[in-house]
Amino acid sequence: MTTLNLLQISPDRRSLLHTILRLFFSLAVVTIIVILIIALIWNSIFVYIHPGYMGIVNRKFGKPLAPGQILAQPGQKGVQEYVLGEGRHFLNPLLYSIEIRPCILIPAGKIGIVTSKVGTNRADRMVIVNEGEKGTWRRVLTPGLHRLNPYGYDVTVVDAAVITPGYVGFLTRLQGLPTTNAFAGPGEKGMLRTILQPGIYFINPVEYRVLAVEIGINQVTFAPPERERYAQSTIAHPDIAARLPSPSAAPHHELSPAQQQAETRQYLVRTSQMADWITGSFSARQKAETERIIRQNVAQQIAQQGVEVRATAPKDAPKPAPAAITFPSKDGFMISLDATIEWELLPDDVAEVMAEFGDVAAVEDKIIIPQSQSIGRLQGSTFLAKDFLLGDRREVFQEVFRQTLMEVARTKNIVIHSAFIRNIIIPDALLRPIRERYIAVEKEKTSRAWQATKRSAGDLQRERSLISQRTREIEARTEALVQLIRAEKERTVQQIAAQTRRLVAEKQAQIAQLDAQRTLTLGEANADVRRWLGEADAQGLQLKIAAIGSPEAYTRYQLAQRLPANLTINIVRTGEGTLWTDLEKTAGAAAAGTILRNSQTPSPQPAP
Repeated sequence: MTTLNLLQISPDRRSLLHTILRLFFSLAVVTIIVILIIALIWNSIFVYIHPGYMGIVNRKFGKPLAPGQILAQPGQKGVQEYVLGEGRHFLNPLLYSIEIRPCILIPAGKIGIVTSKVGTNRADRMVIVNEGEKGTWRRVLTPGLHRLNPYGYDVTVVDAAVITPGYVGFLTRLQGLPTTNAFAGPGEKGMLRTILQPGIYFINPVEYRVLAVEIGINQVTFAPPERERYAQSTIAHPDIAARLPSPSAAPHHELSPAQQQAETRQYLVRTSQMADWITGSFSARQKAETERIIRQNVAQQIAQQGVEVRATAPKDAPKPAPAAITFPSKDGFMISLDATIEWELLPDDVAEVMAEFGDVAAVEDKIIIPQSQSIGRLQGSTFLAKDFLLGDRREVFQEVFRQTLMEVARTKNIVIHSAFIRNIIIPDALLRPIRERYIAVEKEKTSRAWQATKRSAGDLQRERSLISQRTREIEARTEALVQLIRAEKERTVQQIAAQTRRLVAEKQAQIAQLDAQRTLTLGEANADVRRWLGEADAQGLQLKIAAIGSPEAYTRYQLAQRLPANLTINIVRTGEGTLWTDLEKTAGAAAAGTILRNSQTPSPQPAP
């Protein structure tokens, strides 16, 4: 139908329709071209910078740069000093060109050291400079995104200083004026008194060096002494050998080879037990457990980085135990002992210790070990050899050794927690006669005690008989006292019962008296009530009679009140009698009742 209609259109109208269609298509093509041109101009003028990127602006026309100038200022030709952040920016494409680069990313646990190629030159030629000066900046870039022009600034990413638990940071300033003191002041080069606690610090490693110094309780254990070597050296001295008692004068017999072998085996067993105690002591286990916990915590946190570690001893290659403390006693015998020293370096004293010794490991080599050996020799040489066998004198030597070592270490800012002497080796030539002499003395004491025990056997039997006799006497006295107390108790009970009955009777008499008084009071009250009620009724009756007029009228009123409402009176004359005589009064009463009922019944209202 539509095709037939088009075919029936005249040629003029068909030509007009074709013209309109051509104009419509031409207008659509022009619109598309204009949109493309506008989009091209928009993208040329408006620059979009994505997040995490920056735009470096290069000016094509302008004033030339000065000699040595790298970044251009506004109005100069070249790479501009400022950079564009993320977002859309309007720039004339005829004057500027944009270079898109990623921002500088500083990861977590890292810092960025900025080296500036632009800025003013320092006159003092310092390596560390402030912002706006040429050189390495004092300020570092913390973790995050930073926009710095790469043509004017170089950024080096390094580890931040991480101090893990169990360590503190000791600072040394690498730049500044030389100092004349033990510790550097503001602007001076040298060691600082400031201590860094465990944590993460964004410190410029070009300006400061950070040493991670191990703190906490440390232990120094001297090696167990070699008993045979010291025994041989003791016997080798002729002066000491001359002091020893001769075999003939000794109160004991020479040991047989079998006894010597048994004593040697016993000594080896004691030495092995002592070695096990050293390696498995509470202090050693406690320190190992502490180190394990610290390692576990460190594994869960950021590892120690960006610092130099200074520990008391390498963890992979522990230091060998120092030699045992050996000294001659006051009477010339060689004494050897081993001890365990527990010391601690407090965080507040790290700076002084590092300034004096240069390393924490040197504390043991220069203070703990030499002072322990020196104090042991000096103080031990003032005691006799037998003093180390007796408990009281050994405690005196232990206390002198500990107190002296604590005082010396305190002057070096070291805290001594304990200085425990575990084992003392005394030469067998001295130990054997002393031991056997003590055994003989103890045997003599035992024999005297046994004789005294036998002598006291008879005394014991006699005392037992006396005890039995006294026991029976005490039992008889006890029984008499029990009977006396029982009789006294019964008498007291009877007295209390009699007194109780008397009190009960008195209370019952008082109660009866109160009941009688109550009955009398209640009777009087009831009589008064009845009297007052009768008087009230009489007064009410008088008021009613006065209101009606007379007693006869009140009587008729009472009769009328008692008459039924449907009362009918029929009068029949039967002759003379009393009815006719009292008819006037009776009719009057009936009439009065009717009048009262009519007055109580409301009269009907007239109809409107």
